[in-house]
Amino acid sequence: TIDLGQPGRDNYYGNGLAIYNTSTVSYENYNPTNGIYSITNLLSKLQLDVYYASLDNGINIIQYYANNGNNQYWNIEQLADGSYRIVSIRSGKALTIASNGMVVQETWNNDISQKWNFLIGSDSSIKIINLANNKTMDIEGSSSNPIARIVVSNNSQASSQKFTIEAKNYNKQDIVGTTQDTDG
Repeated sequence: TIDLGQPGRDNYYGNGLAIYNTSTVSYENYNPTNGIYSITNLLSKLQLDVYYASLDNGINIIQYYANNGNNQYWNIEQLADGSYRIVSIRSGKALTIASNGMVVQETWNNDISQKWNFLIGSDSSIKIINLANNKTMDIEGSSSNPIARIVVSNNSQASSQKFTIEAKNYNKQDIVGTTQDTDG
């Protein structure tokens, strides 16, 4: 169950379904097919990107212009518990919530800070929710500037918290960070 509890909002929780209603958009659980995706913010039209295409742990995830780099492609994979991990194709590292609320990449260790759920809105936008704190992926300061950092924030209707995901074609041998490649 995803608790998006906000004062003055209607929430329904039952049979694993969470629905978040406002006067304009309602959200419900969404289960993307395992695969490779680009993730684009609706406000900025920029893609999630590993800063400087780094391979290191602790590197910030930012938004940047689409450039078809492996550092902008993500392996989204459903786990046995129903949550998802999101792994950079470039580095093979998982999106993780740092203690300061920034989204960074870290080696997969099955920590709850690396587990995510997806919601889809009646407007077809996607919200990406971290299981560790039930906060929503967001752009720092609701910025539309490239290189703005990705953070998690309390859920709102801000466009900076709305994304699209687009499936990409990749050969299996090009994919780093799948359960076949790492201890899942």
